[in-house]
This record gives sequence, C-alpha cells and structure tokens, in this order.
Amino acid sequence: MEEKKLMPNFLFEVSWEVCNKVGGIFTVLSTKAYKLVDLLGSQYILIGPDIVKDAANGYMFEPDEGLYHKWVLKAREDGLRIRIGRWKIKGSPITILVDFRHLFEQRNKIFTDLWLKYKLDSLYGGWDYIEPALFGYEAGRVIHHFYEYHITAQDKIVANFHEWLTGAGILYLEDKVPQVGTAFTTHATIMGRTIAGNGLPLYSEMTNYDPQHMAQKFNIISKFSMEYCAARCADAFSTVSPVTAKECKYFLDKEPNVITPNSFDIDLVPQGDEYEKIKAASREKIIRLFKATSGAEDPNPFLILLSGRYEMRNKGIDLFIKSLGKIKNQNPNRTIYACIAVPAGIQGPIHDVLDAYNNNSVAIKKYLTSHYLSNEDHDPITNAFKAEGLINQDDNPVKVLFIPSYLDGHDGLLNIPYYEFLMGFDLTLFPSYYEPWGYTPMESTAYGIPTLSTSLSGYGNWVKSLNIDTSQYIRIIERNDYNDDDAVKNIVSYVFEQLQLSEEQRKSLRDKCWQVAKLAHWNNFICNYFDLYDSAIRESEKRLDLYYFKTIKDYVVTSPKEIEIAEWRKVYVKPEYPASLLPLVDMIQNLWWTWDEEAIELLKNINPVYWIKSENNPIAMLEMMSYEEIINLSKDQDFIEKLNSIYKRFTDYMSISPYKENDKLVAYLCMEYGIHAFLKIYSGGLGILAGDYLKEASDSNFPIVAFGLLFRYGYFKQKLSRLGEQIVQYIPQKFTNLPITAVRNNDGQWLKIHLPLPGRNVYAKIWQVKVGRIALYLLDTDIEENLDEDKEITARLYDAEWEMRLKQEYLLGFGSIDAMRAMGIKPTVFHLNEGHAAFANIARLRYYIKEKHFSMQHALELVKKTSIFTTHTPIPAGHDKFSEDLMRTYFAHIPESLDITWEEFMDFGREHRLETKFSVTHLAIKTSTYVNAVSKIHKRVTCSMFKDLYKGFFESELFFDYVTNAVHPKTWMTSDWQKLFLDCAGSDFFEHMHENHNYWKFIDNLKPATIWNLKLKQKNELYDSIIERLGIEMPQRQESPTQIIRTLEELNKTPEILTFGFARRFATYKRAHLLFINLKRLADIVNNPHYPVRFIFSGKAHPSDKAGEDLIKRIIEVSRMPEFIGKIIFIENYDTELAKLLVKGVDVWLNTPTRPLEASGTSGMKAVMNGTLNFSVLDGWWAEGYVPGAGWALRQENTYDDTKLQDELDAEIIYSIIEDEIAPTFYDRDNIGIPQKWVEMMKNAYFYIAPHFITKRMLLEYDDKFYDNLNNYYYTLTNDDHKVLFEFISWKRKVLRNWDEIHIIDMEMYDSSKGPLPLGEKFTAKLVMDLKELKPDDVVIELIFGKKVEGRIVDIEFTRTFDFIGCDDTKTIYECSMPMEQSGVYNFSIRMRPNHPLLAHKQDFYLVRWL
Repeated sequence: MEEKKLMPNFLFEVSWEVCNKVGGIFTVLSTKAYKLVDLLGSQYILIGPDIVKDAANGYMFEPDEGLYHKWVLKAREDGLRIRIGRWKIKGSPITILVDFRHLFEQRNKIFTDLWLKYKLDSLYGGWDYIEPALFGYEAGRVIHHFYEYHITAQDKIVANFHEWLTGAGILYLEDKVPQVGTAFTTHATIMGRTIAGNGLPLYSEMTNYDPQHMAQKFNIISKFSMEYCAARCADAFSTVSPVTAKECKYFLDKEPNVITPNSFDIDLVPQGDEYEKIKAASREKIIRLFKATSGAEDPNPFLILLSGRYEMRNKGIDLFIKSLGKIKNQNPNRTIYACIAVPAGIQGPIHDVLDAYNNNSVAIKKYLTSHYLSNEDHDPITNAFKAEGLINQDDNPVKVLFIPSYLDGHDGLLNIPYYEFLMGFDLTLFPSYYEPWGYTPMESTAYGIPTLSTSLSGYGNWVKSLNIDTSQYIRIIERNDYNDDDAVKNIVSYVFEQLQLSEEQRKSLRDKCWQVAKLAHWNNFICNYFDLYDSAIRESEKRLDLYYFKTIKDYVVTSPKEIEIAEWRKVYVKPEYPASLLPLVDMIQNLWWTWDEEAIELLKNINPVYWIKSENNPIAMLEMMSYEEIINLSKDQDFIEKLNSIYKRFTDYMSISPYKENDKLVAYLCMEYGIHAFLKIYSGGLGILAGDYLKEASDSNFPIVAFGLLFRYGYFKQKLSRLGEQIVQYIPQKFTNLPITAVRNNDGQWLKIHLPLPGRNVYAKIWQVKVGRIALYLLDTDIEENLDEDKEITARLYDAEWEMRLKQEYLLGFGSIDAMRAMGIKPTVFHLNEGHAAFANIARLRYYIKEKHFSMQHALELVKKTSIFTTHTPIPAGHDKFSEDLMRTYFAHIPESLDITWEEFMDFGREHRLETKFSVTHLAIKTSTYVNAVSKIHKRVTCSMFKDLYKGFFESELFFDYVTNAVHPKTWMTSDWQKLFLDCAGSDFFEHMHENHNYWKFIDNLKPATIWNLKLKQKNELYDSIIERLGIEMPQRQESPTQIIRTLEELNKTPEILTFGFARRFATYKRAHLLFINLKRLADIVNNPHYPVRFIFSGKAHPSDKAGEDLIKRIIEVSRMPEFIGKIIFIENYDTELAKLLVKGVDVWLNTPTRPLEASGTSGMKAVMNGTLNFSVLDGWWAEGYVPGAGWALRQENTYDDTKLQDELDAEIIYSIIEDEIAPTFYDRDNIGIPQKWVEMMKNAYFYIAPHFITKRMLLEYDDKFYDNLNNYYYTLTNDDHKVLFEFISWKRKVLRNWDEIHIIDMEMYDSSKGPLPLGEKFTAKLVMDLKELKPDDVVIELIFGKKVEGRIVDIEFTRTFDFIGCDDTKTIYECSMPMEQSGVYNFSIRMRPNHPLLAHKQDFYLVRWL
C-alpha cells in the first residue's frame, strides 16, 4: 500500500521572479499558484524581491495591510522591510515582497558567516550575485520570523526556493529553523547553461568536466557555489526534466529527489471567435511590420517565429537562421516572413520603421531589425542574416525581421503582449541545444501553433514520452553535440511540410495541439510538487528533537504606547476681508512685494508690532489681526489710497508675461531659494543667489520656470548656549501663513507626482510660489499618502544623513521632471544650479528612452545639448558623493530603464571604474553641454578639480566657463539709497545700472555730507537693532548680568565707532578665527583711544560641522574677555533680514577665506550696494571687483604652503592694514565731521564696482553664453521629427567606428637632429593620413607646442591647426606652417579630435588621439 503523502500546513515559495517578470520561472509560478491557493488558502505564501521598478511590474502587486496584520507590524518593528498583499494573478495568492537592500552594508559579515558554516564562496560575486543572494537570505529571515509567531511543533512547514538566486535562504533556514522542510528547485544549472553558451560540447563531455575548474574559467565561482550549497543542504531537491537531472548529478554531485516539470494554464487561451479575432488582428500587425521593414506586400505570407532568450547556440537561433538560408535557395511556394523575437539591448523603435508602420507604408530603406540595437555593428543575429544572404531583397522569398524588444504591450511599435503576438504566426521553431524545459514550444502548443523542439529540451522529451505521433504539429528533432547539419535538414523539411498544408489542415492541427496542451495542465503536473513537499517534510521530521517543544510567540509590541493623549482636531477659521482689502490679499500672495520698498513700507505700517512678531510676513500678520482691526484698516482711506496706487503698479507689472508658446523656456532647478526670511527654504549663499536670480528674471521678463522642494522645517534656527555652543532648533513652518498655492489638475484635484522607492512609492504634492512674474514650483512629501520616513524627505534642508540627502536629490531631480510633465511645461533649456539637481538629467534620459523610444546615444545628445550645469563648490569635499551600496538601494532599477548596465550607470558619476562612490557633480558635468563656475578664479579651480575627466586636454582647454555671481539691487539696496539714486539718475535707474560706469557719473554730484549722513542713519538703525537683539539673546544664553550691562552700555555709548562686519556660513575655510590669532594685537586695535574698532559677527555652522561650531564658540569666549567686551559681538540666527541690517550698517565688510576656496561670495556685493567698503582676500568675486581706492585687499597668492604660517601672516597684514590705512582714513574728518577720503572711497566703490555685480548683468551673460545656444540646439535637434539629431548620431557612430583605425601614412616635419630652428623661421609639417570612412572636415588635427616644467608638459604654449590640402585616393593630406617668434626649447605633438558644426566645444564629443 502506497504511503500517504505528507502535505504542508504552511508553504512558502521563494523566487526572484515573484511579481517580477524576468523569464520562464515567472510563468511557472504565476500559472501554478491558484492550485496551491485552492489547497492551502492563506497558508500558501509567495515571497519575492521588492525591487524598485517603473510601471512595468508595479501593477502586479496589490498591497493589503489587513493580511497577517499584527505579525507584519511586529516584523517591521524587528527590522524586516516587507510589504504584504496579493499577486494579481489567478488565485490572488498572498505575497510578501522583501526589501533586502539595507543588507548591502552587512554583506561581508553575512557572506563570511555562510563561508564558515557552508563554505559558500561569495568572494568573486558581482552585483548580479550579491543582490539575489541577499534577497534569499532576507527571505529566510522573513520565514524565520513568521515561524516564530505562527508555527507549532505539530505544524508541517515547507519553503520551496527556486534557482540559485534564492539559495542563501536555504542555508539560513538550515542553520536557524530545523523545523522548516527546505526544497530547492533548479530550472537550469548555472554550469550547464554556461558550458553550452560558450560553445563547448555539453552532453558528450559532461562527465569529463571538472565543475570547480569550469566555474573558475567562466567566472561563475560564486553562483556555482551557491547552487552547489543549496542543492546539497536542501531537504528535497528537484529539477524540471531528466535532461537537467543529469547535469545535477555530475555538476552538483546530487541527483534530484523529484522531477517537477513545468506546466501551462491552458485556461488562459482565448477560445472560439475571440481567438480568431485576436489571431487575425495580430497577423495583420505582423504583416504590416514586415511591409514597413522589407517592402514586401504579400497579403498571405507564411509566418514563422522563434522567440525566447538571446542565446545563439543554446536556443538554436544559429540553426534557425541557417535553415532560412537553405529554404531561401529552395524556392518555397509561398513568401515566408520569418521573425526572431528575443530581447536584446535596444534604444527604441527605428523611427523610419515606426512612421512606415503607422502609415501602412514602406520605410525609406530595408531593415533587418525593428528597433535600434545598442551594438548593431556586432549583433550576432543581424550578422548571421547577412552571412546567409537574408537581407530582404525584393526577389528573396524569405523575409526576415529581428524584434529585439520585450513584447509586453509597450515595445513602442506593435504594442501587443507576447501571447497575442504569438497567435498571429503559422509555425514556431525552437531548435534548442540547451533547453532544460522549453516554455516557448509549450506555449506555442497551448495557443494552437504547430511547433518544433528538440530531443535536448525537457518539453521535447516529455512529448516523446507520451507515445503519441505528434510529428505533424509538434516535431521533435534529434540534436546532439555534433549533428547541426542534420538538424538544419530536419528543420527545413518540417517547414516545407507545413507549407503544403491547407487552411483546414492547419485548423485540424490546432485542435491536436490543444489536446496535448491539456495533458500538460497543472491538474496533471502539480502532483510532482506534492512529492517534493513530501520529501522535504519527511526530512524535517527527522529533526523533531530540535523543535519538539516549539510554541507560538505572543505579539508583544515593544514600542511605547501613547495612553490617554488628548485628540486635538483642527478648525480653520478662514478670514473674510472687505472688498477694499482684496487688492492687499492678492498682492501679498505674490513675493513681488519683497523687493518693492514702497510696498514693504505700506505693509510694515499696518501694525509695526505684528510686523516684527510675524518675521515681516504679511500673511501671518493679517492672521494676527482681530476682526475689528481688519475692519478699521479697510476704512483707513489714506491706507487704501496708497494700497490702490501700489496695487496698480503691481497689476501693470504682472500684465506682461515672460512665457510665450513655442519660445525659449529655461527650467531652473535648485535645492534652495532665498527669497525672503519667512519662507524658510534656504540656508545660505546658494539659496540667496537663486532667489535673486528669479527676482531678476521677473524684472527682466525673462522666461524661467523654477523647481525646488518645500521644506517643512527649512534650515535650522540658531541659539547659543551659555558656553557658546550652537543649539539647533527646527521650527515647522505654518504653510497657511506662506504665499504658496496648491497646483491642481483639470478636475480640481491637488496635482501630485510619485516616484518609486524600495518597497513603495513616495508621493509629492506640487505647490506654486509666485515670484513676481516667475513661477516657482515646490515639491512636498509631508502628506498623508507617505510613510513617516518619507514625509521627512522635505522636512529639513541639507540633512546630515546621507541616505536622506540622496532621497532629497532624487526627489528634486526626478520629481521636478515629472512635475513639468504633469503640468504640461515644456522647457527648451535646463539649468542645474549645483549638483543636487543632477538626477534630473537621468530622469530626462529615461523619458526619452522609455517613452520616446530613443537610443541612449540620441537621448544623451538631446539632454546634453539642452543642459547647463553651474557649480558653486570650490573644494572636492563639498561635492556630494554617494556610496555604491546606497546608490544600489535607490537606483538599481534605473539602468534597465536606460538600456545600460549597472556599471555603465555608475560611470555617469565616477571618474574611473575603481571608484566606489557616485558623484552627482560628475553626473551633471557628463550630461551637460555647458558647465560654469561662479567667478574667474573659481573657473580655474574647477578646471583643476575635474581635469582628469578629460584626459588628453590641458586645463586651459577645458570647456568650463564662468559667470560671476551678482546680487539683486532692489532687494539688497536699502530704500534710502534707492530713493537717493532714483532722484539723481531718474526712474529708469534700475534698468541701466548694470550697463557701464558712465551711467553712475551722477554720483560725483552728490555732496559728501549727503552720502555720509545717509550712511550714519543706516548705522544707527543697525545699532538700535543689535542692542535690542542682544538684550534678548544674552539673558537667554545665561550671560552674566555684568557682561550684559557692560556690552549694551558700550554699544549705546559708541555707535559711531569704526565697525567691521563678518557674517556668513561658519565653515573652516572662511577663517573666522583669523582675527583672534594675536589677541594682544587685536586688543590694541579695538581699544585704540584715537581709532577704536568694533567687530560684529554672525553666521551658522552646519549641524554636522563641529569645527565650524567651535569657531562660533571661540568668538563667544573672546567676546567675554574684559578687553573685548562690547568690541567683539556675535549676533545669533543669521538670516536675510539680519544680513540686510549688517551690510547697510557696518563700515567695512570683512572676508578672509582660504585661497582659492571662495567660489564667489555675494555678501560683499551687497555691502557695495549700501556704501559699505570691502576688505577681503583677493579671491572669488573680489579678485575681479577690487579697485584700489574703493576698498582694501589681501594679496591673491599664498606665501606659505603651511596653512598655519599663512594664517599668521594674513592676520598680521589685516592688523596692519586696519591700523595703518582703514582706521586713520575713517577717523580723518573735516571741520564738520565728514571723512572726505572715506566718502570718496564709497563713491569709487559705487562707480567702479557696483555695475559689474548686478543680477541683470548676470542673467544677460547666462543668456548670451549659454541659454541662447542651448535653445537653438533644442530646436535644431527636435525640428522635422529630430532629423538633424539622427543624422548627427549617425555621424558620431561613423567616427567611433573608424576612430581607432585612422593612421598616419607619411609625415614630414622639421628634423631637430639637424640643428636648431632659427628664430623667426617657420616650423612646417605635412601629414598624409588614412581617414577610412571619414571626410577631411570630420576631424581637426592640431600641432601643439609646450615647455616642460619639472619634467612634464603642464600647459600649451601655442597651437596651430593643420590645413586640409587635398585627397589622393585613400590619402588625405594636411599641412601646417607657423613662424617661431620666441626662442627656447619646445616640445611638440600632434593631436586629433572630432569636428562637426554641432559640437559646442573640444570636449563635446570626447574623443582624442595623439598621433
């Protein structure tokens, strides 16, 4: 009597292809699942990888948090990152998706443990090993956790792991959970597939191969080791066919317990009229596609298909093509359309083919492929077509087509799923050499299409085992290691047999196919899996003593519970304003008022107390006002008249829009924007610059649309402790008090975008901020749809934690592009302001490749030719770099969407392959045509920093340019100066102030007393403010009463004292400590009885910058020393409002950066706008702005290499200049107290410096140097259906194809061995070149001269381009001649680079050869 099979109470099935369509295992699992659901219900659970995918696989999984709810919460609390739900297939099985990427950093520990316990050799595994291995391991941990809370000793539990990719889970459970019966199913051995794929005889030599040696030879050591360990350690082992069982025996040293053949759910096949309808529609599409590619117009051709993996030998593609060649020569009685549909590296449909297909016409030329191939010159299929003469000639009865795209309904051409595509064919041929099972012939049979398979396939063997004559409709031909010719003959014979059949006969064969398919139904095959489970359970029961007392754990959630907390509900009392105040309400929703002094004055005077309390935020101020106060304001006629006057100016201003259809539009992406202090989405100079830039774009009516993030907390608020330590406070912004409006779709719904993250999507709302005429759109993840951790993405600006930083930059880049598309915004130019925005260009590449079906080359060219990148960072450490582990966590899905490998994707962000970090700056540089620094010196620093990206060129040749930063005068120039200059220069002052010095001649006519009295007024306002602030700040930080009183008394007594300001971000390279190197000397200066001096400091250090925080602490320490009380002042919480007070009120603006680390700096420019003189190192902007007699400077060059010595020297120079020049000049007064020389310097600063640092100049420079050119590129490359783009890429491919083959045939030039060349004589050279396919003007050949410095050439002395003289057959002749006008020893060389009108600069097409 047969022993009763043991069945599991709980069954886990683990595979990389759960909810992840990769290959045949996906079909196995998805068609089998419903049978197991019927048997086990909710106790059958599938486990798959939660890998980030685009829409392709997202539709397969339906989350359901109600399933095993308590356990899921506990599992997450215990560190498992899982999602639970249902796989949307027949049966809707419960599915757990596992995010394993947090294990990347632990992989060495995990693999070491598995080596010690099981000798699993993971040392040689790349990412294609690491990822699945860690997934399998984490799946084991999930099963273990589930086991603890659901399984008793009496339960039977099986975990079935598919393929080597999940093998680590078997090893984990073997070690940790003896009760689990583990089953391992291999669908093809890694060794067998590799040997066969490398052209070696597998079957006759199988017993002669040493598996370890072969694994080493083919670099599959780790994968083979995993498969070997899994097979050996599993309680039960199965494979899909007797063919593969032999491989297991010899390669894995273990015979399978069970054969578990694959099946197919024939119930999926449409029947009757629906079948005929789909078949006819598919057939029509296929015929139309062949018409487009080959020009053939046969209404009833015979359609043949081969599909599956792209393995030439293993899948019999080589024999298929040889057979077509034989058939062609035998004049078949019907035209044959033969199609190979195997996925390959593609870059979208061929545009010519797509147009012809859509128009049911013939393409301009004949094609062998439907899509652009990534490596078309070396593609084995198309080369095999050509070798057999299958090139779609008109007189050839066999037309061929290679479709290299996944047929998932989104291939960009046919756009039908594979099974519908399959139904359109008359015959399928699968003459495989290596086919462990053979799903493709099985599917063909199920869909009623006669097919051919081989004796080496599992399916073929199964069909033969039926002992039914299937030769008419399922032909099984013999294959072995050496009978290719016989196989080809048999294929040809079968095709000709099929050609003779009538339509009725073919329908008869269709019914016979279906009869066989029914025999392979899961109803008949599922029992084999039951045998497997039985074997696993029986083995696990042998370990009963290890789990005999197992009980179920209780769900104890350890996280603290909130008990008896009040539930607070919101009620929003919306203010209703009288009609007379509606202009006010409208105006303050636009930030235009922030740079209109008359509007600011109007708002401030509504209620000065509330104005200060609201941080100068009119929306918050109005909310503070009572109903009575609002009514009174609405009846104040003087106020209403002023309001209406200002509002008219506002509406007139806004009536002119910068946005026009089909015109230039610049998308500006930046992480931060400093528009006003109350909108806390900025931290420092980068944000202030971006805010100024948008204001200038508005004033200049320039078409920019900006994108950023809306931070709930923004940058931190700074407080100081009693010891001077920086205390960081994050205070949430109240969004209802901000001038932001929700962007809504046509249905009135809030517009949101979403991006895939590991295991989930993150959603972001889109807000709009109106910056005058300019739209700024901000993304916000602090919304209900997101997990708490994802709400934090837009919580704090510049989060110190690298993972959060990456998510912010991912959101800024990808989210901005998605937002543009969601709103229908179509920029022609993209400006990446700092590397934080660089991922936008990856998002754009993905759009062009996946949705426009461009190749990577075409997409990259279009992205580059419309992108400019601005870098503001002068030090390598300031450029964000992310570890490969972190990149892998969030971007593992991206390479597939770009049709590139992981390594190729990583190459975008690194200098060379050995680097393990991804630089967003490198990404931005490599995907932008223009890169600019923000000052002249910064350009030099940037070239030096990134010179190794362009080897073969010298620093001085690099395409990096610069546009020096500037400031928005209406924002930073106080109302007093504005009024004075408008009175003198006229109402159009701001329109022309950037143009030239002459426009500023009016300043000569201003009386010194007028200028000086205005400056004193500003200075008094500063002192009034800081006295008030210190009166609050000093007690709060527990300063002693004596210290507070003495400080405030000193400030009250001496507001007229010479005052220096130093306010900026406290980074060490800013050298805030410089003044304090010699405290005795400094004390003498500040306490000079004739020339006393005061220094006011302010600024924040990044919370993770301990050294910067220590600088602040040091200033506080010094300020408390008796000799410095009231002379050294630190003001807390530096922001734009405090900056305005300081730059207008101090006398000298001090800046002491380490050379050359000040990229630009703009605070000194703001000082200039307010009559404040600069004293700075000649670095950044001051190296360009400094004029003797208009400020003071420390020399640009360093004297010492030792930074400490240089700091000491600079400090002494600063002391001396203050003592000898600055203080005497300041205190040199005439008889009415006016410092005439000082005022003259103020005039000089306005006249000579101010015009150069106005944002109008900056904007026009960006437009002239970059935007206009990029806009022209956009229209050139996109017009006429991208015709020029495709021609340009075709030219590039031609250059690449020939580049390494170009060589010099002959060379004639001056022979220095015969003696020196006399000064003044010409150096001549002649080259005879073989350019292969290239034309003479496709290249530039340069003669380059340089001089060695310390044994190497560091820069070019001079260059001369060779002139094209003529061609002689394959020879191209160039000559060069130049007079030598400088004596000396020179080194010269000849360099060649590509040349084309569309190349923007020398490195635009980065190819270079030294000849």
